[in-house]
Amino acid sequence: MTQQLRNPQAAQSAAVKVIGGMLLLGVGVWVLPTMMVLAIGMLPTLGAFLTDRRREKYAAFCVGAANLCGVLPFALALWTGDHSFDHALRQIGDPLSWFAMYGAASIGWAIYYVTPGIIALFLKVQIDRRVDKLKQYQADLIEEWGPSITNKEGAEE
Repeated sequence: MTQQLRNPQAAQSAAVKVIGGMLLLGVGVWVLPTMMVLAIGMLPTLGAFLTDRRREKYAAFCVGAANLCGVLPFALALWTGDHSFDHALRQIGDPLSWFAMYGAASIGWAIYYVTPGIIALFLKVQIDRRVDKLKQYQADLIEEWGPSITNKEGAEE
C-alpha cells in the first residue's frame, strides 16, 4: 500500500480498476435480464468456440453470428418492452424462443459445414476453365508453329 502511495501512476491505475469494476457491476445488474437471455441463447456459440480446434475459430464466428441473429429479437423485446426478470424468464421458458435461438445456430453450423464444399466446387470449375483455356492456347500454338514445338528434342535444335 505504501508503494502505491509513493507511485501516483499505480494509485491512479488501482483507482481506475476499482471504479471500472463498480461501473461494470452496476451495468451488469441493470442488464441482468438481458444477460440471462443472452447466456441461455448463446450456448451453441460457446459450444462451437470450445470444440473448434483451429486457432482462427471459424466455427465460433459462423455459429456465433447466426446465433446472435436468433437471440437478438428476444433481447430487443426486453429492451423495448418490459426489461424485467419475469419477461426474461417467460422468454427463456418459451419453447419457440429456444427453437428460434438454437435454430439460427443450427443454420450457422450448416453454413460452416457446407461452405467449404461450395468453395471447392467453385475453385474446381475455375481451374478447369483455366486448364481448358491453356489447352486451347496450346492447340493454337501447335497449329501456328507445328507439332515440333511440343517435342523437347525439336526445341533444342
